[in-house]
Parts: sequence; C-alpha cells; structure tokens
Amino acid sequence: MIDRIEYNVEHAVDYVERAVSDTKKAVKYQSKAVTKRLIIIIIIIIIINNKNK
Repeated sequence: MIDRIEYNVEHAVDYVERAVSDTKKAVKYQSKAVTKRLIIIIIIIIIINNKNK
C-alpha cells in the first residue's frame, strides 16, 4: 500500500513538471499566433487600401 502511494506521488511530480513545460510552450505559441494574426490583418488592410486608390 505504501509503495503504491509512493509510486503515485513520484508520478504526480513528473506530471506537474510536464504540465509546467507544456503551459510555457502554450503561452509561447499563443503569443506567436496573436502576432501572426495582427500581421495578416495589417496586410489585408494594406491590400484593401491599395485597391481603393
């Protein structure tokens, strides 16, 4: 019984460490996605403005 608890605690630590790493990656990817979205919107606005001239 105690061995099983110890096993679960050890794996919980691994899962938390992996979750922290994955969360950092997700924040980075989200930031890049927002930047790309803004660039695309700016390009579309420029194209629309050039067609109207």
